[in-house]
Amino acid sequence: MNPDWVKPIADEAHHLGMTVTGHIPAFDTPDRAIHDGYDEITHVNQLMLGWLLKPGEDTRTPLRLTAMARAATLDLASTPVQNTLSLMKAHHIAHDPTAVILERLMLSRAGTVQPGDVDYLDHMPIAYQRYRRRTFVAINNSSEDDAYRAAFLKVIDTLKMLHDNGIRLLPGTDDTTGFTLHRELELYTKAGLTAAEALRAATLSTEQYFGHADELGTIERGKIADFFLIAGDPTKDIRAIKLPRLVSKGEAIYFPSEIYQALSIQPFASPPTIRAAATKNQDSTAQGRTGHGRSGFAWEGLD
Repeated sequence: MNPDWVKPIADEAHHLGMTVTGHIPAFDTPDRAIHDGYDEITHVNQLMLGWLLKPGEDTRTPLRLTAMARAATLDLASTPVQNTLSLMKAHHIAHDPTAVILERLMLSRAGTVQPGDVDYLDHMPIAYQRYRRRTFVAINNSSEDDAYRAAFLKVIDTLKMLHDNGIRLLPGTDDTTGFTLHRELELYTKAGLTAAEALRAATLSTEQYFGHADELGTIERGKIADFFLIAGDPTKDIRAIKLPRLVSKGEAIYFPSEIYQALSIQPFASPPTIRAAATKNQDSTAQGRTGHGRSGFAWEGLD
């Protein structure tokens, strides 16, 4: 997109009550995009390339990924970085980092299992396992290998800087959903967020951002019954979110173990035992341990 188009598009979007989010166009910069009306920047590489590219370099090529190796020597206290940070704070710019896809692109090495895959990959069909054990970015020598590894650590440092400065992080993946979203939240904890802060980013904070917090984001009377049960305490170990036992979506209850088996995936946790089922529209206030959705679906207990 011609960078000169961003401002009129953003002006019209705002006139219509819409927000503007996306990549930074080739030959544009995050700073200009913010000035021109962006409300959110997607992908941490799209943000960081503003500090790494030389004038005239074209991000419509693989350079938008390979140039991230330059982040190995990036000084986050430098003026360009801090100028962008100040603009993000002043304009309340949100950020969807999709750090997990940068980890995959920068740290994948043929024949190895990435840290983000170790908790689930051996449960998957063999063809998928082979697909994940590949190199996504060409590594020509040990120096390039070292640069990508150091650069990804700088990505994590960037997430910490953004969080510490009050920038809203919106957990996305740009990759297969589910397993990689779990890793995205895990990476946030490596950037210094507590497990509770990472969970909030993926639940209430996101619904507040989209204006849905009156219906979603927390478990309470009157809200839509969208939640899941897991085997463990994710506030103590964020990796517990990878062990789903039950998912409630409105009026429907799903057992992930059944879905996984249908897809030839080895389940990660056993389903709970429903001890007593209540009838539809039954008054759910009778039992203190009774759960219910706004639609009236109810049950009395789970083991």
